[in-house]
Amino acid sequence: EQSLNLALFSGQPNLELDLIAPKSVERNSSEIWEVTLRNTGTAVAKSVKLSAKLSDAFKEISPTEFLLNTLDIGASRTFNFEAEALTQGLFENSFYASYEKSVPETEATASANTKIVQSGIQIENLGPLSAYVFKPQNYKINIRNTGDTNLKNVRITQIFSENYSIIDSGLGRINGNAIGWMIPLLPAGSNQLITTKLTSTRPGDATVKTIIKTGSGITASDQT
Repeated sequence: EQSLNLALFSGQPNLELDLIAPKSVERNSSEIWEVTLRNTGTAVAKSVKLSAKLSDAFKEISPTEFLLNTLDIGASRTFNFEAEALTQGLFENSFYASYEKSVPETEATASANTKIVQSGIQIENLGPLSAYVFKPQNYKINIRNTGDTNLKNVRITQIFSENYSIIDSGLGRINGNAIGWMIPLLPAGSNQLITTKLTSTRPGDATVKTIIKTGSGITASDQT
């Protein structure tokens, strides 16, 4: 009688992570890190744990740990980690996946740097404190990007009292007692100067106010 011995191999799970991380995020706003967990091994992974180790510059909004009873061979699951940016700078966030009785060689890690940026804009009206009737005066608008992000579609509106008359609009578009401009792109750290020329048509108190608004909704104003 002949017996046949069979060697049975149970196989081994192997975890991998795919990470989609934001390159930058505005301070005091939130972003999402998308992590896809895969089992590329030859056995079902049991008691799977996926966790995030976030930099102190971020405050978690969503859970930072997910648990799975099992992850089948060839299966994948995608998870979203959401966090709020607190401090400017470049910071690393890391993600880890393990399973029951796993070893470092079959576990998975992924990390990425994300830059926390701060947008800002400043405007300064430069003009005379007093003026003579029918004597033209220059009024300057200095717009400065004080943040570390490029600003798009910056709209500037100069509004002046009714006892002013426009001599030179500074290439702006005139609409009643206002002049408007649009800067398509104002790079980080740059500034732009606009000069208009106005004259007073009658004595009395008068004001010149300038308002700016970026395409992302940041506003500022100044008045002389």
